[in-house]
Amino acid sequence: MWTMSKLLKIDNLIVAFRDRDGGRRPASQFSAADETVAVRGVDLTIGRGETLALVGESGCGKTVMCKSMLGFLCARGRVDGGSIEYMGRDLAGLAEKDLVKYRGGEIAMIPQDPMTSLDPMASVGDQIAEAIRIADHIDKTQSVRDRAIELMRRVGIEDAENRYDQRPYQFSGGMRQRIVIAIALAGDPNLVLADEPTTALDEETQAGVLALIRELQKERGFGMLFITHDLHLVEDMAQRVAIMKDGKIVEEGPTRQVFDGPKHEYTRQLLGYLDYYRQRGHMHRASGTTNAAPGTRAGEVAKSSGAAAAEGPTVLRVRGLNKSYGDLKVLTDFDLEAHRGEILGIVGRSGCGKSTLASCIMGIEPFESGMIEIEGGRDRAQMIFQGTQDAFNSRMTIGQIIAEPLKIRGARPGAGGTATGSSVTGRLSAADPVAGGSNAGGSSAGDPATGGSSTEDRVLRAMDEVGLDRSLIKRRPHELSGGQRQRAAIARAIIADPDIIIADEPLTGLDVTAQARIVHLLRDLVDRRDLSLILIAHDRPMVEHVSDRIIQFA
Repeated sequence: MWTMSKLLKIDNLIVAFRDRDGGRRPASQFSAADETVAVRGVDLTIGRGETLALVGESGCGKTVMCKSMLGFLCARGRVDGGSIEYMGRDLAGLAEKDLVKYRGGEIAMIPQDPMTSLDPMASVGDQIAEAIRIADHIDKTQSVRDRAIELMRRVGIEDAENRYDQRPYQFSGGMRQRIVIAIALAGDPNLVLADEPTTALDEETQAGVLALIRELQKERGFGMLFITHDLHLVEDMAQRVAIMKDGKIVEEGPTRQVFDGPKHEYTRQLLGYLDYYRQRGHMHRASGTTNAAPGTRAGEVAKSSGAAAAEGPTVLRVRGLNKSYGDLKVLTDFDLEAHRGEILGIVGRSGCGKSTLASCIMGIEPFESGMIEIEGGRDRAQMIFQGTQDAFNSRMTIGQIIAEPLKIRGARPGAGGTATGSSVTGRLSAADPVAGGSNAGGSSAGDPATGGSSTEDRVLRAMDEVGLDRSLIKRRPHELSGGQRQRAAIARAIIADPDIIIADEPLTGLDVTAQARIVHLLRDLVDRRDLSLILIAHDRPMVEHVSDRIIQFA
């Protein structure tokens, strides 16, 4: 029975996807055998002013269910059964022209990955203003631009007037997340579908954004579906929680009741990972910490069980690094050393310069002055980028993506390994995105250029090493879960046998089970391959859990 206190009622929802071959055949030749069912008979309700948290591991169907509510499924996806009633009207049966009326002004979505949701060619201010115009929610005494600037300030973007005209790539991952939250709130919606809304934010910024969402929810009374992998956020944000596994809701109830007395084994498993991640379980290494604000050097770390790793051979030296964006100084006289066999954690709030440091080391960004020295040259370093959805070419298969470093390496000669400012020692340029050196003594064994084992064999071995099913080799990035894409990114990083891996927020957007598996994988790779891993993150507890040393950015 429908009541006005209910905003959303989902009843026995089934969402399926045709396989690739089924998608090419006429509808008359399509059968149930050609489909994968992602959502299996889900029932949920959300009331006015209420927050329902939806929790489950990567690939369980959370985001698919969310997208089905507004007709955002891909061409191969479809609602196969059930209903999605919003204020008494079934959205599942509506045509596109009718669904448009509900998007933004009635129901808004905060997407998981802001970089793929924002227009790279339009300013962030104009994109917020567009959402305001579409929903037509603006005080007549304000201009659309003023309202957009006000929203930018509300979500914590400093100097909003001057940043209005900047493009998404000029913002950090955390800043972009705030922008998509502003866009979602622009239409003053009745229901917000928040798909991992604070994934890329540091703890301080995350707390501020969540406080803002709670404040706005209290003021405006909107209901919210809060999808998250971070169980401790559920305790603070949601009155009720639903646990999802393999497309089904396996447990639902008041948050405190579910946390204190979980009934389903999978719920108990998730809560067990939460205890593990809060460090009630074991830690891989005890960590020494160095406070490293711009203008300071790393210095000596506290003695710990991980100190021995810092005594290994130095594979990376950064000295006196200076980097600015216009008048904004990001790195000032920055020093760093990384050693073979250690995990060096770098933590700090969003926008503090962590990713900029990584980009300078890899030659993606030029720098004004200083020195970066990589033992053996830049080919000995590989990077795992923040946001696999952005870093992967959507037209390439997973096999092609993993093999890409071999193709690049085989297509050009090696070079030296010391970059000084925007100039070089030898043939390495800090401004060259693919410049670097080769392993001492020439290409590594198995490189296609030297007639070693085939590229496909090396790709398959890398997939095996990171626990990625070989059957995914011909899939494209959007056909993989977040955890699977992250494993593919790690496989791409290790396939060229590097000495250094820089992992920029490698756990962003993953649920606690996937996070724990990826953390163990990275630790095992460091031990097995005697690598140096630079782990960049805003999640200090996770970094402390696995790192030998930590540098804290101010």
